[in-house]
Amino acid sequence: MEDRNGAVTAEKRGLPGSSRKWLWMVLCGIFLLHLGVNCFIALEHREFFLHDDGAEYMELALSFARTGEMISERNRYYESPRSYPMPEAYRSLLLPFLGGCFIKVVGNPWIALAVCQAAVMTALSLVLFRIGERIGSEAAGWLALLLVNVHPLFAVYSMRFSSESLFTLSLAVFTLVFLGKESWRKYVLLGICGGLSVWVRPTTILLLPALICGLLFLLYLRRKSLSGRDCWISTARIGVFSLAFFLCVLPGGLRNLHHFGTFNLTSYLGGFNLYLGYNSDNLNAYKSRSGKEFLANQDKAWHRSIALVRNLPESYSGKPALQDRFLKEKAFEEIRRMGFWNFLYLGLAKAWHFIRPWPLYGAHGLFQFAVVALWECVLFLCAGFGIWLLRRKTEFLLIAALVIGTGWAAHAGVHVLMRHRAPFLDPFLILFSAYALAWVLEKGMERWKKSRCSQAMR
Repeated sequence: MEDRNGAVTAEKRGLPGSSRKWLWMVLCGIFLLHLGVNCFIALEHREFFLHDDGAEYMELALSFARTGEMISERNRYYESPRSYPMPEAYRSLLLPFLGGCFIKVVGNPWIALAVCQAAVMTALSLVLFRIGERIGSEAAGWLALLLVNVHPLFAVYSMRFSSESLFTLSLAVFTLVFLGKESWRKYVLLGICGGLSVWVRPTTILLLPALICGLLFLLYLRRKSLSGRDCWISTARIGVFSLAFFLCVLPGGLRNLHHFGTFNLTSYLGGFNLYLGYNSDNLNAYKSRSGKEFLANQDKAWHRSIALVRNLPESYSGKPALQDRFLKEKAFEEIRRMGFWNFLYLGLAKAWHFIRPWPLYGAHGLFQFAVVALWECVLFLCAGFGIWLLRRKTEFLLIAALVIGTGWAAHAGVHVLMRHRAPFLDPFLILFSAYALAWVLEKGMERWKKSRCSQAMR
């Protein structure tokens, strides 16, 4: 249901006997389970725990815990060669900040980061429960909590110190705040949550213009039911959201201006990702006919991008803004060289890759492919039914479309991996599916009760 102000409120249906005591007990169990698994992985399988970008985030977390600053000691594969430490320029800083805080409290860095990941997954479980409860019922909340904890991709991400879990949490909190009652406080919090998500991954900078447009569209739809004063208040609240969002990301721009001489609100990895996403080897990857051929061409694109950076002159060393600008120019050269139709094909192919329900066959092992493909296809089908059931809940459909659309536009324009799409798309698939399954369960219970009553009356 939506209240007079348009906020989505929970329909009071659900499984009888559920209580908040059980919720906190379950959350404690989730935390302890993740903590045990994460500690084992962190201590016994460190390479897996630091897979993808984890080693870089851990280096920054340790730097912050020891010195209070984010210093990159070692040269990275995506930057021109250097032999000296410098302030971090390429990674977003909220995850290492959080990790550094846990290291300061816990002491042992491996255990601290395991605790950090367990806390993030527990918080994500709670937030999805609250959203499921708010859009539907307590049953939908419990099912959302269950689904996120058995989701194969989130299970893997929870065991790694990388940004996927925290980024998913930041978008989930953003969604929960958006569904709250209309007030000035809501829009201040919404701007802060949106800005903080940029400090986890810079792609959500697009949430600012996307949500402004979405809120103005919502205001246009409701213009006949609102007085002139209400319209002005709603417009002013959109301005408050925008200001809070900008002020939250402003320190990043000032930090970059101080250290690197340019006012960049996010990081300097955009040029590398743009070149990686639009060089001719990546085009060949998306024209491949098999998963193995796709991976082989993507490997070529990676090595080509890395070679371009590693062979830059010494004058680029330690100058991320200069390198970023150079790589963007090279990416635009590649786009001009490939021509309009190949550029359009590559963009559409990456867009489909972002939303496809199954991974590429042959790009993964048979068991991994089967598990992920089956899970995602069932989730998509259930979510489709959930979308139909929720078709009148304008606010939730709007925020889902905006968040998913932001990720889709950002990564279709640059580079697409499963771990890029999951935080944007899969939480909403889980929520739509949870609503649909709760609806089916509740209808089944109603029919069963009616059957029992009719049998008792005979």
